[in-house]
Amino acid sequence: TAMAGKWHLGQAAGHTPRDHGFDRFLGIPFSTDMGSSAWQLSDALPLPLLANESIAEQPADIGALTATYLSFSREFVFSAARRAQPWLGHVSPRPAARGAPL
Repeated sequence: TAMAGKWHLGQAAGHTPRDHGFDRFLGIPFSTDMGSSAWQLSDALPLPLLANESIAEQPADIGALTATYLSFSREFVFSAARRAQPWLGHVSPRPAARGAPL
């Protein structure tokens, strides 16, 4: 199973996507208004893009998220298909904010 997108149920131990049954995760751990990003600078910590529980990119490139999620999801499905394994994927893109592309 895999999830790509915004996870907004917590990032502490016991609350991550993998703690809730996903084998793989790529996404942002909270809303874009809760941290700064490549297009919105503030005093908040930069919004990270997580791969499982590790930071893959910080700040997350908001404009590239849709393409990043698509690439991750496509590789997940193709990998399962090559192994003739069943799969479940969930994509939860964040809504466009302040005119940023989805």
